[in-house]
Amino acid sequence: MNAMRKTTVLLFTILLFSIGCTDFDDKLNVQIRVQNSTEKILTKVLIDSLEYNDINSGAKTAYKVKEDFLSPGIVTAEADSLKRSIVIDYLVPDTLQPGRYTYKINRLSEEEGLGFEVIED
Repeated sequence: MNAMRKTTVLLFTILLFSIGCTDFDDKLNVQIRVQNSTEKILTKVLIDSLEYNDINSGAKTAYKVKEDFLSPGIVTAEADSLKRSIVIDYLVPDTLQPGRYTYKINRLSEEEGLGFEVIED
């Protein structure tokens, strides 16, 4: 009986440990990162209040947790003295599902402005 109790406690401990080590909490909030697909070094990218700094060409940032589920309303990117913003009022739906998203900055130029796409990871 004592050996069975020890085995049960051991299995229960392993189960709790494995649940604690999963990314379960990643599915309970919105996490956003930035991918720089331009040829410039992005000195600052703002997605609403989330701030990302010094993103090399071709690089991705770490994810940051968004405090709510509302779709971002503004994206701003800076490189050197160039700064462009886009007010986002056309995205449907107006809330994001819990999960991870990458804002891929495709262009940032004086002539063409700021271009990006949202990828659900």
